[in-house]
This record gives sequence, structure tokens and C-alpha cells, in this order.
Amino acid sequence: MVIKSSQFSEAAYLMNEENYLTRLKSPFIVSCYGHEMTEEKNEKKKYFNTIHEYCSGQSLAKHVKSHEGGLPVDDVKRYASDILFGLKCIHEDEIIHRDIKPKNILLTPSGSGFMAKISGLGNAIEKWWIEDGGSWNHRSGTARFMSPELIGDMVLDYGADVWAFGCTVLEMLTGERVLSEFGKLDWQGWETLIGKCGIVPYIPDYLSDKAKDFLTKCLERDPSKRWSVDSLIKHEFLNDEEAEEEEEEAYEEIGYAEVEAYEANLEAEAAFEEEEEEEEEVEEEGEEAIEIEIDEEFPKEDSDED
Repeated sequence: MVIKSSQFSEAAYLMNEENYLTRLKSPFIVSCYGHEMTEEKNEKKKYFNTIHEYCSGQSLAKHVKSHEGGLPVDDVKRYASDILFGLKCIHEDEIIHRDIKPKNILLTPSGSGFMAKISGLGNAIEKWWIEDGGSWNHRSGTARFMSPELIGDMVLDYGADVWAFGCTVLEMLTGERVLSEFGKLDWQGWETLIGKCGIVPYIPDYLSDKAKDFLTKCLERDPSKRWSVDSLIKHEFLNDEEAEEEEEEAYEEIGYAEVEAYEANLEAEAAFEEEEEEEEEVEEEGEEAIEIEIDEEFPKEDSDED
């Protein structure tokens, strides 16, 4: 188990994430087992703590970083399929993730390798809220992975997740940060580059034709022409038959019985000391997104370079 913690006054990200994770039941999405409140009496501070499934395979961002030149294509296909099935569950519940990126994909052992699970739903938003004219901060998320219509025109739909997913797959295949050739930019720089200049992430010629076509379908600037998650699952790059078999096997193998909050908390306390490094990594992920949510002042540089 992993505990993510934040001061109660700044816990909006964790509360939002818990709300979505406890209702989304998929082996391709990290589980959340509830929350607890703690108080530091000396500091007179209250903390909101959420209890999450522990994924021992680190984040996809670190995994890619440790493989110069990109991941093996078979691994890319497997992780891409896992992410798509996770997004399928999210979108079928009419939720937009808004922050798909390698750092928000966690790996956990499965068979002879790993399977990918989506995390980081603190910025997620329900589609009905947008359609009903509810307010939302279009700067929530990571600018480098934002779709042209989102960062340029503040238009948000499921296609924004598909674009970010395409950027994630591109990083897996190349081992390089998407749009890294432009260096570090502030928010206005990314807004101009992606939203106004017609830029599309470079897809190397050395990739297979199927891989290039798959990426092209994800990174289509026109959201009306960008492929949906359901269509991408069936793309020949992933071999849809194998992907569907993997989804069925994952549901059968893992299952999702309800976990009592008290029992989960006991296990989490034991895991907290043993896996301190991994816990801090995931905790930083939540704190980073909270920072982005604040509407006062934004960093001059893209701080999310992990």
C-alpha cells in the first residue's frame, strides 16, 4: 500500500482523486482504498491521507528514462494496450483524465513482465460539468502533453486524453521527451507552440509503418479526426486480438473485491516504512498537480521534467 498525504487545507487534488479512483474499477487503474485524517497536535495541522495500491515497478517515466533509445516494441504495445483499456473505463464513466503522461502511469509485476496502471486522477473532471458550463482551470495538467484545442482554445473533451496518450507512446518508442527539441518553455511558450503554431510532435522515420500510423491517429491536431480510445484498441499496431485477451486475463487474475478501510490502513502503515522512496515519488505527483491548479502565478519553466 502507498499513502499520499496533504494538509487538509490543500487536499482538493487528493479528494478529487479519491472520488474517481474509488468508483472506477479496472485492473488498469490504480486502486484507492479510502482515506484517513491525522493531526499534528504540536503544529496544529490536519492532514488528509489517501491509501492506494502499491505498484512496485516504478513509474513509466522512470522506466523509459532507464532504457536509452526507447523500450522494446513488444513492451510498448503491452503498456499502450493497458493504458487504453484504463482510459476506456474512465471515458465510459464520462470522465476526462486531463493529465495522462508517463509519470502518471505506474507499473506492477504481471506474469513475466509488467502491466501499466493509470494514476494521477486529481485533475480529472466529469464531462457533464463542462457541458453544463461549470468553471474549470484549463491550466490544470502538464502543458507539454496538452492537446492543441485544450491549450490553445480551452476546448476539453476525451480527445485531449488521446493526444496525451499519443505523446506517452511516442516517448516509450523513442526514449526521448516529447517536443524536447524545443527545450524548456513557460506556459505561454507551450501555449504558443502547441496551440497556435501548428506543431505536431515529430514521429521518427525509423519507426514501423504501423507504429507511425498509430501515432498519427493519436496526434491529429483536428480533434474531430483524432481517433477514439475504442478505435485505437483495434488498431493493427496493437494486434487487437491479443489486447482483448490480455484485458480478459487481467480482470480474471486480479479481480476487485471491496477492501475494508481499517484493514487497508493497517497494511499501509507497514508498507509505508518499507517503501518510503516509492511513496515519496507518488506524493510529489499529487503536490505538483496541486501547484498547477493554483490560479495566481505559474512557474517560468516546465517543472515536470521527470
